[in-house]
Amino acid sequence: MDFQLNDEQRQLADSLERVLTEQYDFERRRAIVAAGGSDTVWQTFGELGLFAIPVSQDAGGFGGGAVDLMRPMALVGRMLVIEPVLAQLTGVRLLDRALAVAAGSPSGGTSRDALVRWRDRLDAASTGSARVTVVAPTGEQDGRVNAIRDGDHWRLNGHADAVAASGIGPDRMLLVVAGTADGGRALFALDAAAGSLGIVADTGLDRQAAARIVFDDLTPPAGALLGTARDAMDGPPAANGIGAAIEDALDFRHALLASEAVGLIEFACETTLDYLKTRKQFGVSIGSFQALQHRIVDLFVELEQVRSMAALAASRVDAAATGQVTGLERRRAVAAARALTGRVADKVARESVQLHGGMGMAEELKISHTFRRLTVLARQAGSVDWQLDRFIRSNRPR
Repeated sequence: MDFQLNDEQRQLADSLERVLTEQYDFERRRAIVAAGGSDTVWQTFGELGLFAIPVSQDAGGFGGGAVDLMRPMALVGRMLVIEPVLAQLTGVRLLDRALAVAAGSPSGGTSRDALVRWRDRLDAASTGSARVTVVAPTGEQDGRVNAIRDGDHWRLNGHADAVAASGIGPDRMLLVVAGTADGGRALFALDAAAGSLGIVADTGLDRQAAARIVFDDLTPPAGALLGTARDAMDGPPAANGIGAAIEDALDFRHALLASEAVGLIEFACETTLDYLKTRKQFGVSIGSFQALQHRIVDLFVELEQVRSMAALAASRVDAAATGQVTGLERRRAVAAARALTGRVADKVARESVQLHGGMGMAEELKISHTFRRLTVLARQAGSVDWQLDRFIRSNRPR
């Protein structure tokens, strides 16, 4: 398969790289981290059309997919962007597809007025003027949210950890995937300022904002329910309906995480190689030592493996979206890519810091911040073991 960028993909990648080089170099990033993010950078992302890429053309977007976002997400990783780009892209992807499902199911419970309201929010989110984040615990370590029907209403209880917190605020939106009593799922669209919603904000090891969200008998308002599905999160991928929209968005998120890892690992390998070439010991560069040459070559081999698996995952996500492959094939490729990404992320983080010596953990060096992000990414939305289990289950005969 040819993964050369087409003209539109190249133009977006070049524009984003130029913006990040000018506005997000390492020194400027330190100031952005101290401020908790940059509204200016976020607005620029929206103006570039970054958030409109996964939105369908019928909804006013570009109708793009994971392959279109491989290079942009690699740049987000390489430049250590702390703004919740991944959360926004996943959110607009899910909202767009969920609204299409709801519009095609008049008896699904979502009123026409609610659909119009959420479409307006999708329009705003695709330009970056509104923020959206998906609350979908993996079932491994991120908690669980349960939805219980109470007459004509629903009640949400439970909690979700490690949610992108900068997508939280009085004018922000949450897409909550909750388990139902029949073992299925329900998808709710909520304003982040909803009552009975407890938000404990924090900052992760990688300096990205995160939050624990607690649902305490929260009753979603009318029009919040976008749909229900009988399939469980860890069951076979849904073929259609709201379950398919959820599975598509979550695998889309995993594929973009793998692409982000490519940028991080690429930078770690390149900057470590430069350090080995310039650092001298006993009057010669330490890169001339054969033992260190073997270690850096091994890292570059790992980089190419991750790059290939990330491309495969992105291509399977897009192929499944157009019916060329099944949801099960998409899940296999995505789980395999994330399992490999997690293992390599840990290895590259550790090796790159060790090869830098004591300087590897210095706050002044970008490699130490790359180490932190790689460490978090390896566990984000499911650990290596969880991804391996997901891969194994997707290969069992049914």
